[in-house]
Amino acid sequence: MASEARYSIGVDLGTTNCVISYCDLLCPDEPAKVMSIPQKTMDGSEVKLDHLPSFIYFSPKSNWKKGQLNTPFLNHEGPIHFLLGQGAKDMALFQPERVVFAAKSWLSHRGCDPQAKFLPWNSEILSEADSISPFGATVLLLKYLRGVWSHKMHDYPLSKQEVTITVPASFDDVAQRLTREAALAAGYPENLRLLEEPVAAFHSYIASNAEKAADWSDGFQVLVIDIGGGTTDFSLFKKSGRQKSEVPHLERIATSSHLLLGGDNIDRTVAAWLENKISPEQRLSIQQWPLLLTEARRLKEKILGEPIEEQTWHVAISGGGSDLFGDNYTCSISSKEVSDIVLRGFFPQISVDERPKRRSGLTSLGLPYANDPAITRHLAAFLAGASVDAVLFAGGSLKPSSAQQRIVDQIALWQGSTPLAIETANMDTAISIGASVYKLLHGIVRAPYPKSLYTMVDQGGKNSLVCIVPKGFSGSKSLIFEDAGL
Repeated sequence: MASEARYSIGVDLGTTNCVISYCDLLCPDEPAKVMSIPQKTMDGSEVKLDHLPSFIYFSPKSNWKKGQLNTPFLNHEGPIHFLLGQGAKDMALFQPERVVFAAKSWLSHRGCDPQAKFLPWNSEILSEADSISPFGATVLLLKYLRGVWSHKMHDYPLSKQEVTITVPASFDDVAQRLTREAALAAGYPENLRLLEEPVAAFHSYIASNAEKAADWSDGFQVLVIDIGGGTTDFSLFKKSGRQKSEVPHLERIATSSHLLLGGDNIDRTVAAWLENKISPEQRLSIQQWPLLLTEARRLKEKILGEPIEEQTWHVAISGGGSDLFGDNYTCSISSKEVSDIVLRGFFPQISVDERPKRRSGLTSLGLPYANDPAITRHLAAFLAGASVDAVLFAGGSLKPSSAQQRIVDQIALWQGSTPLAIETANMDTAISIGASVYKLLHGIVRAPYPKSLYTMVDQGGKNSLVCIVPKGFSGSKSLIFEDAGL
């Protein structure tokens, strides 16, 4: 990286939210800071949040005065007719066919061209000219974050800082390359670093808990479970070195495949259950469904967030007719019902030999979501009998203590001993913070390539498989592919 860098910047390019953090390289003892991100709301006013929702809303140009949506954070030719962040997320409730989300998941979807303009998915009101590609949406989000940095830290151009962008451990080389190219197109430095999210989570934890981690014995194995809004990732780390040291050294020994399963799936499941109660005879309209989804998310967060007494909750959705009262849909649901939907559906208690079941997955949004929503079955398949000494929780969907406890209890049942439960200080910002401190803690965690990669080579008319990246390789993935000419 550039020698004149003053700051190490970590960008969590999330499926649901983006976060940018930074630490001062001249003051390494100071904790990393999360940068507040100004963004417009649905009515055009401004709020400052510690995250940028990964949503883009394309407005009818006639709905806004010329220049009303312009922002100093985007170097855009002509008047802007779209919203990024909280305003776009809010508009998804009312005009979902104009809102782009989960662009990150589309980057890793091998069933589509991520550089083709087809988002918002399945929209019937936007032409291709008014649409955007998953790659283009990623560029736009990254460009906005760069603009926020430049606006606040204009004396320290982002192009001259240490920059680390996080990606899922399960991202293949194509998705990683597209992420890097999107960052370069957004004005990020050529020597930016891509860091796997579980590794970032580990760095975030160790940055403030180095002494605790140093006490772990040789061979101590830590499972990192990262469940965000759209994806689930498992990684298994092992401590190496028998001598106690101030800073522990760990190696990633296994990582899961890419799993499109997260908080959004949970919200939609709760909403579908509510829909069946609130309108058993017919499906809700495209305008009503987002409102119900918001209610489902609110109930899930409130009921699972903190232990509360059993009670009944009431849900009301407008029918959209002229009669203010007669057209409303209402239903009641108990705290136990919501808890059962989430815990039994996504975190069921199972035997150690159970594996994911083949079911009809959620495909209405165009993405290949996991067929089996039971996260514990996917976890059983990943661990395959491996022992776990501690579990590090990451990702906003694991904030509820009940979900964490369910996982700890499940692993204890499998292996006969209870793993230590640990978590980062702030699960919403931990990935970004971990990326920003990576420069200062470089070398603590080794993450060799989890599987061998092969390519087909024509050798005198005979096809042969040639290994281009051996399992355990710990060098640069991007360099090995460049050297192989791929």
